[in-house]
Amino acid sequence: MRPTMFVVALLAVIGTTYAQPGLFDDDRDRDRDRKPRGERGGDPAAMRQRIEDLRKLKLMDVLSLQGEQVETFFGTYNPLQKGMLDAKDAMDAASKALWDATERKAPAAELEKLTSDLLARMTTFERAVNARHDGVRKVLTTEQFARYLAFEARFRDELERSILRRMRERMQR
Repeated sequence: MRPTMFVVALLAVIGTTYAQPGLFDDDRDRDRDRKPRGERGGDPAAMRQRIEDLRKLKLMDVLSLQGEQVETFFGTYNPLQKGMLDAKDAMDAASKALWDATERKAPAAELEKLTSDLLARMTTFERAVNARHDGVRKVLTTEQFARYLAFEARFRDELERSILRRMRERMQR
C-alpha cells in the first residue's frame, strides 16, 4: 500500500514539472504569445514546495519516523534544508550569469570573475549539503542515517524517471 501511495503522491507533484523550461533555455526561441509563467500553472516556487513536501513525506516513510522523532528530525532537517536550498539558488544564479556571459561573448576577465564566483558558490552549496548530513546524523540511528543518505542520493533520479515515465504515458494516449 505504501508504494502505491508514494507513486500517487509523486505523480501529483510531478504532473506539471516536466513541462517547464530549462535553466538555459533561450527566451528568443519561445513563442512570445504564451502566457507568463505564473499563469501557465508552472510557478517554480510552488513546484519546489510540492517536491519538498513529497521529499518530507517519503523521508518519514523511508526512515520509519514515529512520534517525537518526527519533530526532532524535522526540527533539525528543515533549517538545514533551507540553508542548502538557499545555497543552491545562489549557485544557480551564478551559473546562469556565467552562461549568459558566454552567450554574449563577454571578455575573458568577466568570464574569469564569473567562473570564480560560481566555483565559490558551488563550494558553499557542498558545505551546506554536508552540514545538513552532519546535522541529521546526530538525530538518527546508524541504520536510519544510512537509509537517509541512500534516499537523498537517489531522490532526484527517481523523480526524473517518474517524470519521464509519465511523459511517455501521455504521449501514448
